[in-house]
Amino acid sequence: MKINNTVNSMDTSKKEIQEIFDKYNVVCSKDTSLDKNMCWLIENLKKTIPFERPDAYIVRGNTVFCVEHFRVSQYPHDNRGDIEKMVEGKKRERQIKGTLKEDRKYILDPNITNLVNSIKVGLNVHMKNADIYKERVREIIIDCDVCSYRNVVLLEDTSIQAAYVRKHDTSPRSPLLFDMIGDIILEYKKELWGIIYIGGNEKDKIVSGYLIDELDDLKNMNKRLKILEYKTMHSEETELVSKDNKDDDLQSITIRLY
Repeated sequence: MKINNTVNSMDTSKKEIQEIFDKYNVVCSKDTSLDKNMCWLIENLKKTIPFERPDAYIVRGNTVFCVEHFRVSQYPHDNRGDIEKMVEGKKRERQIKGTLKEDRKYILDPNITNLVNSIKVGLNVHMKNADIYKERVREIIIDCDVCSYRNVVLLEDTSIQAAYVRKHDTSPRSPLLFDMIGDIILEYKKELWGIIYIGGNEKDKIVSGYLIDELDDLKNMNKRLKILEYKTMHSEETELVSKDNKDDDLQSITIRLY
């Protein structure tokens, strides 16, 4: 197998997956696949090659993993994105203009329902291009008639406290194991080989991943986690964006105590 670097050279400027590993301390969750290929892919995510539609790819033997990455969160969404993106937008506006008309306060209202909706919307948008991901990567792979192309989605949870716990058991669990989220993912089992989740806090992230077939088996064996038994680690979150000075920005987070 050979790579046509002439085609790929146009698409290497975007390194959003590598940036996750450069910015955070990323460790593997106990909630993750035992499949050797998925474990290898998780261990080598930082080494994926940046691309455009999909966001990256990586080769192992005759298997080519096409990795599409998008962000999800526990925050409310509208047609402009989630509230966290609005906060970031206001901070960029202040940096460019030097000032805002007034201080802006945002109530982020984190909850699992918002996460579910975020994943549902994101998969609906990105999986429309599932065949295109394979076709575009296939264009740069030379001399490999027996290659297998596998689509993988990487969900990056950008919530400030991306932890999901239940009463009397505060060990965070991977949302990939939640029944409602699993059902959404399984709607795309023809398009996807696997799915990976990364989430945590502003310093540390935990990564977990599963094959679509594994999630299907968990459903059939009734071994998934019931999402209604779980809540976000933080119950309230507000952000104040100062109109003049970033040093006056304030963030308030209320952590659940069980």
